[in-house]
Amino acid sequence: MNFEQIIWGFNGYLNLLRRLCRGKCHFAVRDVRLSQTVSETIERYLSDRPYSAVLRSVSPIDYEGVNEVLKEYIFSSLVDLDQDICSVIHWDIIEYFGLASTANADGVFNPLVKYGAWKAELFTDTYEKSTVILVEYGDKAILLSLGVV
Repeated sequence: MNFEQIIWGFNGYLNLLRRLCRGKCHFAVRDVRLSQTVSETIERYLSDRPYSAVLRSVSPIDYEGVNEVLKEYIFSSLVDLDQDICSVIHWDIIEYFGLASTANADGVFNPLVKYGAWKAELFTDTYEKSTVILVEYGDKAILLSLGVV
């Protein structure tokens, strides 16, 4: 599978999660080329969005920090699901980041786990809270967009 096909599958999985959250959340993933800085990359991504969003802050985040973000945005909205099912969903999301790294033969397997990511806090009039997680893969990145209505 190439990088774009993996992103396509990841988006399909996130679409299922949106339905399980009964419209309370927005989840999407996109691949982007890295700019000079992470902030520039995220700003470029935000300029393509159909809603207005302002970048408030960008900071490095480790794997455990990403886990906390997933709990805050995804699992807090899946309250009707058994904890074991939530654990499987969590692992599936992490595995998609690992699968994406297999499309880059020169790269490290699952850079999210090994190196962490970047977390961007956003201000938007569409979502009560919104963030983006950026994971680097050489000269490109995966942006995981999370929003709660």
